Amino acid sequence: KTDWQGADLSGADLERANLSNASLNAARLSGAILRSTNMENANLRNADLSFVDLRGANLAGADFQGTILSPGKQDPADQFVQTPEIGAQSAVVQGVDFSQVKNLDTKQLAYICTQGGVHPRCP
Repeated sequence: KTDWQGADLSGADLERANLSNASLNAARLSGAILRSTNMENANLRNADLSFVDLRGANLAGADFQGTILSPGKQDPADQFVQTPEIGAQSAVVQGVDFSQVKNLDTKQLAYICTQGGVHPRCP
C-alpha cells in the first residue's frame, strides 16, 4: 500500500518486491526489473512499463488503464529524446498471466498476445 504516484523508477531492480496495492499511477518504470514481483491490485494507470521484465510477476487485479507496454514511435523532429535502437525489446511479458488484470485495451491485449503473454482472449 505504498504511494509511488508519478515517481521515476526507471531501471530500478524491484525483483521479488512486494508492491501489492501500491499506487504507481503515472510512474515511470521504463527498464525496471519486476521479475517475480507481487503487484496484486496495484494501480498502474498511465504508468510507463516499456522495456520492463515482468516474468513471474503477480498482476492479479492490477489496473492497466493507459499503461504503456511498448514505446511509441519517435518524432524525427525531436532530437533531444532518443529511443533505443530498432530491434530493442519492449516489455518482457512472455508467460506472464494477464487474465485477472483490469482495464486492458485492445492495443495492450494485442501486444500481450503477440509477445507470449497469457490472457483468455489470446489465440
